[in-house]
Amino acid sequence: MKIYKNTEELSLGERIKYLRKENNLLQEDVTDALGVCRSTCSHYERGFTIPSISKSMKLAEVFQTSISYLLTGKPDKNNR
Repeated sequence: MKIYKNTEELSLGERIKYLRKENNLLQEDVTDALGVCRSTCSHYERGFTIPSISKSMKLAEVFQTSISYLLTGKPDKNNR
């Protein structure tokens, strides 16, 4: 699991965009992995919509991080 900087100050959408860029992924890469259209990924990143639990779990997998980090921006205490 990758350890990222503390991103608590970011919104969920900003964190998704940050993680996508940290992993050198395009929105198309994420949409392919999630099985959604590109506008859905854009809406996640812009904060227009929030991913479902199942999509959040898949995002965490794609970004090789925990769902806890994805949702809160706080590094897991067990993985510091």
